[in-house]
Amino acid sequence: MLICGHEYTLYIDYDRGYFHLLDFYGKLEYMRGRVDRDLVLPCRFLLQNQDCIAVGLLVPGLVCAGISAAATFLHGSQAGRGQDRNIFVQFVRRYMHADLQHPLVDPRKPNRPRTYVDWLYEDIRCGLSHGFALEWGHIENLGPYVGLAASGQPQINQNELLEDFVRGWHSYLGEVSLNPAANLAQDFEKRFHEVFHD
Repeated sequence: MLICGHEYTLYIDYDRGYFHLLDFYGKLEYMRGRVDRDLVLPCRFLLQNQDCIAVGLLVPGLVCAGISAAATFLHGSQAGRGQDRNIFVQFVRRYMHADLQHPLVDPRKPNRPRTYVDWLYEDIRCGLSHGFALEWGHIENLGPYVGLAASGQPQINQNELLEDFVRGWHSYLGEVSLNPAANLAQDFEKRFHEVFHD
């Protein structure tokens, strides 16, 4: 991509030495390009070809990783010990569909209030990251965005999850772009410099 008058590959190792040429809006464009190329387009390809490729739980795992990464830009730094859940939930609540905030009763923990956001983080993101397993609930390709399966367990449409993340990520970047002097923009740049530096 040509950004701020320089050609970028969107690979950190190849672009190192040239990050200082990016102005504020160039950094936003760089991140749009990276996330689209490295997360969104591969997930869309998988979903479009899932009749001939065993997609499994790959897409929700990748989307949840994307939410965690996006949350660090919103937060302004990598999550500290025990903070990943908080910033993940903050990003989802602020930029993704309100349906994810609907209450959810977990019979395993009936006295603990939960929402679909909590389920997304605890059972999908952490379940896949730490145990290669969706611990509770279902991933679907059709139907409503979120809801309850016949079993009473939560389910989510992975196609809609991907597109919801895309909308949320672009909404976040749009908000960041409105005022480079705002705290939101400064946090974005701080995290950008932690990851992408010469």
